[in-house]
Amino acid sequence: MCNNSPLVGLLQTALNNPIESSRLLQQQKKLQEIMNDIPARQWLFQQACQTDDLNQAKRAKDLIINMMRSSRLIWYGGGISPDVYSEALSRTWIWFIEHFREYNPILASFVTWFNNKLKRGMIQDVIQERAKEQKRRLNLVADEEDNESMVTNQF
Repeated sequence: MCNNSPLVGLLQTALNNPIESSRLLQQQKKLQEIMNDIPARQWLFQQACQTDDLNQAKRAKDLIINMMRSSRLIWYGGGISPDVYSEALSRTWIWFIEHFREYNPILASFVTWFNNKLKRGMIQDVIQERAKEQKRRLNLVADEEDNESMVTNQF
């Protein structure tokens, strides 16, 4: 892996200096450039997965999440209802953190991996769960009406 990359150097500085990290997070084009650079993604992923320095690993994971949020590349939901999108987005962040080690920096950017799960997994899961819940509620209401009808007819 090429650690001489200017983007890797920028990430190293940002990882070890909160002021530089804050500056980086304000540079949307630079964040997009990093997200599209395989050596930069590989280096950052390696930092986040290391076990020698857990503080460094946590800072790297936090930097990745903050970069994703600041890059404005996370899918915003299009025509999805806001409550469905919000629930799916929250679940996707949890999934992202729990499955982080499964990510492959060569195949896609962090954001692409995240967006794929959000669009093709979590949104559908939330919609299906809500449909099942609505059907369950409708069945409960219908059952209650049937029960009331039986009680009324007995008198």
